[in-house]
Amino acid sequence: MIDTIKICTPIDKSLVAFISSIGDKFVRETKGQLVYEKNFCDIPSYSTSLHLSVDDVHYNLPVLVVEGSPHKIFKLQNAYNGFYDLQEILSLIVNFISKNTSLVLPNDTEKWYLLKVDITRSFDLGSNENVSNYINSLSFLNYPRRKIAFYEGESIYVSGTTNTLKIYNKSAEFIKNDMFKVNKLGTFNVEEHLKKIDGFVRLECSIKQKTLKKICKKNVNSNLLKVNKQDKFIKSECLGLPKLSSIDYSILVDYWQTEFEKLFKLSSISPDSIVYNRNNDVRNIIVNAYGGGKMGNSLYGLFLQIKSDGISKARKNFSKSTFYRNFSKLKALNIDLSSKIDKNASNFNLFSFPEVL
Repeated sequence: MIDTIKICTPIDKSLVAFISSIGDKFVRETKGQLVYEKNFCDIPSYSTSLHLSVDDVHYNLPVLVVEGSPHKIFKLQNAYNGFYDLQEILSLIVNFISKNTSLVLPNDTEKWYLLKVDITRSFDLGSNENVSNYINSLSFLNYPRRKIAFYEGESIYVSGTTNTLKIYNKSAEFIKNDMFKVNKLGTFNVEEHLKKIDGFVRLECSIKQKTLKKICKKNVNSNLLKVNKQDKFIKSECLGLPKLSSIDYSILVDYWQTEFEKLFKLSSISPDSIVYNRNNDVRNIIVNAYGGGKMGNSLYGLFLQIKSDGISKARKNFSKSTFYRNFSKLKALNIDLSSKIDKNASNFNLFSFPEVL
């Protein structure tokens, strides 16, 4: 699903003042009516507002930059029933702006360029308790040269220069960021929505500009904008943006999968790192390596505790040295819980589990 999106299009210099005067003023109001209201310039990803600004720094002519979550603006939530087509999103945004201002914008994906996009997929694990257990089972994830922030039972953030990966409890995120705003509308059934998304875990990949240029390189229009190379304000990293018309959703979701496969260290990325999770498989692997005695039983017991309670709780039952020594042995055997959860006696694998639509 396509969530928050940041796009731009070249505009005439005569429009700069006008757009600057109306920018940052879109917000949803009671009974679906739209009013102008000043918002912060840097709209957070969970905002229901649409942010308009003019970039007249990077190019020798200004561009209009539009950023927001069409899903939240037009459907008041972004957990399901989302958008997968950039043309549909562009049409909604252009019509939305033209209806509320006298600004006429092109409704043509050939004339708009992609600066950033969030690709998200949600999965129904049945209950928020299952979501918390799943997130806790991922607490030992690592990604080279990246900082990982882990919030027990709630979320994991993996930030980087090419993208940001997030795994979080969708219900908890809605309550924290959106519930107060949609309650003010008086037209959104919050209780029904919370019941529906109970058990939703969401995996989000925010794809940044430098990455979009790379993965869409073959489809980039080399004549995007003619830039004055002598302009001291020009920043070369902003050249070569992909046109919306050149981007298919499959390209973006393939990148989403590749990045999460890297995070979970699945075999399609690292052939030598096959993930074992089923109890019988793990038991056999441990016995083959360490026998069925004390060491084998200790390792298998640690595996079961981590799988059941998550790493944080399991760690408390051992001394620090014993835990990490045995944990390292499990990792060396390619035993990993990071992409699966034992749910109703069957393993949850996000790459084969059905996405919430």
